Amino acid sequence: MRRIWYGHGARGRIGLALALLLAAVLLVFSGCAKEQPQGPGEEGEHPPVQEAAPQEQTLQDGPGAEGKPSKDGPDGPGLQEEPLQDGPAVGQQPPGASKEQDPKEQDPKEQGEPALQQDPPKEPEPTTPSQQTEPAQPPQTAPDQPVQPVQSCTLVVECSTVLGHMDELDPDKQELIPSDGVLLQTEVVIEEGDTAYDVLERAAREANMHLESSVTPGYGSVYIEGIANLYEFDCGSLSGWIYFVNGESFSHSASQQTVQAGDEVAFRYTCDLGEDLK
Repeated sequence: MRRIWYGHGARGRIGLALALLLAAVLLVFSGCAKEQPQGPGEEGEHPPVQEAAPQEQTLQDGPGAEGKPSKDGPDGPGLQEEPLQDGPAVGQQPPGASKEQDPKEQDPKEQGEPALQQDPPKEPEPTTPSQQTEPAQPPQTAPDQPVQPVQSCTLVVECSTVLGHMDELDPDKQELIPSDGVLLQTEVVIEEGDTAYDVLERAAREANMHLESSVTPGYGSVYIEGIANLYEFDCGSLSGWIYFVNGESFSHSASQQTVQAGDEVAFRYTCDLGEDLK
């Protein structure tokens, strides 16, 4: 049986690999050593070039303006960046511009006119004498109408005839008869067309005196039944009320007899159908 030993060959290959690895490590270290920066004193090396910092552009206000960088630096002439100019600097005129100024911008003294122009004084306007107006006249009023006198008549309501027939009078009515027999006597304002009955009715209403009457249908006449609670037939079968105008009696109703101013209208009670009133 044949045996093959690989021991010596294997060890040789391992040694070769280690030698190659060591050589690679040395090469790496040598490269890193070359890349490290060296001081200015070492031979064959130059200091790194420093780039100049960018300078800010400034507006040039004119020669000698502050902040303008110097042309000569410590290391020699440096680069000077020209500032951007969008137009003529303040206080400078653009090239080709005329020296004539705008009339509006010229000094008022140079123009020969006052700085503030004032309006000339106004002459007082002539005044005209005020027109004299006539005094206002009071409005003319119509002459006062003459006041019409109040028209009235006299009214008398009496029952003196009953005093002689008290025995015939209802005992309940005896206290209604005054001692002189006059129940009402007054002045009554009348209007045109008033009748004897209108005067009696108006006076009884104002004096709050009892009055009772009736209207005859078809004739329009008024018949007086009682005044001051004294009725017909209270003092006999021939008793009742009769009216007079200026002392004259009439056969027609009192509602049909007109009266005038100044008349005397009387309503009297009779106990003998008017014979006792003559």
